[in-house]
Amino acid sequence: MKFVLLFLLFVSTTACAQTTPYKRGQWLNRWADTDKNCRNTRDEVLLARSLETVKFKNTKGCKVEFGKWADFYHNSFYTSAREVDIDHVVPLFEAHKSGGAEWSRDKKRTFANDIENLVITGKRTNRQKGANTLKTWLPVEAEYACRYYQQWMKVKKKYDLVISEDEVKSLDTTKCRF
Repeated sequence: MKFVLLFLLFVSTTACAQTTPYKRGQWLNRWADTDKNCRNTRDEVLLARSLETVKFKNTKGCKVEFGKWADFYHNSFYTSAREVDIDHVVPLFEAHKSGGAEWSRDKKRTFANDIENLVITGKRTNRQKGANTLKTWLPVEAEYACRYYQQWMKVKKKYDLVISEDEVKSLDTTKCRF
């Protein structure tokens, strides 16, 4: 029975991904400014997560330039907004493959700008992680890997995305105690 369910899950997910090709622009072609306060999602995340008062590039208070941010994936801190990327914990491509392919354009953009799925990390780490999944990439330190795993599952459940057996098994790799 378990095999049949996994097979059906694989077939439905694969078929969905094959019928609707992934195009990043349908998910995120630029950060949104949903509350129309001149700050896009990137700046909202930087503002909300700074450990110190942020400094803006201009007097309008739109673009964050300096602050102090903890890296979500390892023990590093940054003070310049240029040093960091805003990363999707569950990558957009993964969301596409695991149930989001047929979502409306609005729902895709909502997912792409959801602050619960966005974290601050250094540019190099973000490039290394890319669109990897829990199976293919984890933070090196257990504390960070556990936090990443928890956030991944929280986002997947929030959006009713398919959680694969490999994702569940990756908990063993993280050695987390929940």
